[in-house]
Amino acid sequence: MYTNSWDPNNGSILKSTDQGSTWTKYNLPFKVGGNMPGRGMGERLAIDPNNNSILYFGARSGNGLWKSTNAGASWSKVTAFPDGGTYIPDSSDSSGYNSDIVGLTWVTFDPTVKTSSGSSRIFAGVASLGKANIYKTTDGGSSWSALPIFNSTLIPHKGVHSPAEGVLYVTFANGAGPYDGSAGRVGKYNITAGTWKDITPAQAISDNSYGFGGLTVDLQKPGTLMVAALNEWWPDANIFRTLDGGSTWSPLWEWNGYPTINRYFGLDNSLAPYLGGPLSNQDVSLKLVGWMIETLNIDPFDSNHWLYGTGATVSGGRDLLKWDSTHNVTIKAYAAGLEETAVLGLISPSSGTAHLLSVVGDIGGFLHTNLNTPAKVFATPTYGTTTGIDYAGNKPSQIARVGNIPSDTNPQVALSNDYGATWSADYAAPVPSSNAGYAGGTIAYSANGDTLLWSTSGKGVQISKNQASFTA
Repeated sequence: MYTNSWDPNNGSILKSTDQGSTWTKYNLPFKVGGNMPGRGMGERLAIDPNNNSILYFGARSGNGLWKSTNAGASWSKVTAFPDGGTYIPDSSDSSGYNSDIVGLTWVTFDPTVKTSSGSSRIFAGVASLGKANIYKTTDGGSSWSALPIFNSTLIPHKGVHSPAEGVLYVTFANGAGPYDGSAGRVGKYNITAGTWKDITPAQAISDNSYGFGGLTVDLQKPGTLMVAALNEWWPDANIFRTLDGGSTWSPLWEWNGYPTINRYFGLDNSLAPYLGGPLSNQDVSLKLVGWMIETLNIDPFDSNHWLYGTGATVSGGRDLLKWDSTHNVTIKAYAAGLEETAVLGLISPSSGTAHLLSVVGDIGGFLHTNLNTPAKVFATPTYGTTTGIDYAGNKPSQIARVGNIPSDTNPQVALSNDYGATWSADYAAPVPSSNAGYAGGTIAYSANGDTLLWSTSGKGVQISKNQASFTA
């Protein structure tokens, strides 16, 4: 998961030959860093479409490009590949999390050029700035040469080949993602001519505040592709679609004279109601499209079917072609009951309708009145990560929870008097944005509900009696 000391283990490649029923593990001689900065770039692992015994893997930490000729059972370094990457998000980070070399970002095969042994032409992206950062081979990996530089201030996040057009589409950003990046472009490389064309959506150029991640082409409709804004944090992420190879684009939403917003989608979160929505047309309090969209795909066999990954779930739909006719699609959350998170606290009050209350990482926490049905997240206030929860033993309707957002302008303690159905911020707790240290930790409620003990790593144990200010 990590290339620093947080994880002592080297990475591995997992292989299944029975559609995922069983897996075989093949160890690598280096760490992979699956949860490190730049983790959304890709695909770093690619199978040759003309010979499935050949795989390439683009490593991080300066470890370069690796190749397997026996379907992943063993690997060797491609010594002819010239660049292991130089980009480091933050060289001053002593933890090693942000100070590791991001490395290679993707490997893409051109299936139209092949020999009896497999594909001859392969492209690879590298996280480097100020120099060439996309390479190609025309001899199956024996030698490599750099493509002309598209933009030396940007990193190639995705590279997707469009066989019918003879082009390589690439999304770029000026950071590794998935959190950073404030600028980006979309490039179209004509393989025969060896030239680039900037096809960035005009709206994105005007916005000038985010990079690009997710990229997909419709193999059934040459010239149709979609790209995703990677770091458009407000009011929502955006996705752009073109039918003419990038000459013109249409957005998933756009401003119609701020603050009026035109959303060209409906929302179906029935499988994951905790994500929120649908909201009134002009409500921008929730990110309905998502965030950190690095994965975006159109089904190669069905132009109506698309999926994309966000920081919360997997969304998409089966009416994508309506984008081109009525310019309105339905976005559905498909990850039913699945969420990559950590449960940080559980309570079950001794009375009331709340069978269980949970606090978790990233998506706050839940009031579970039915253990078989997903619940809505805690709100007002909303904490991305909630680290502690407790109830008053003699007054179980009184519940307290603790958020962990150090930059928040809301206090990080919230109180409920109705078993967690509704909440209010406890202003006895200092606001962390102007009082460092008052975030996270654990909380305890006295039996009679008149005293709170709050322990944080920054301030130690604090006490509040009868909702008076927390003091040491």
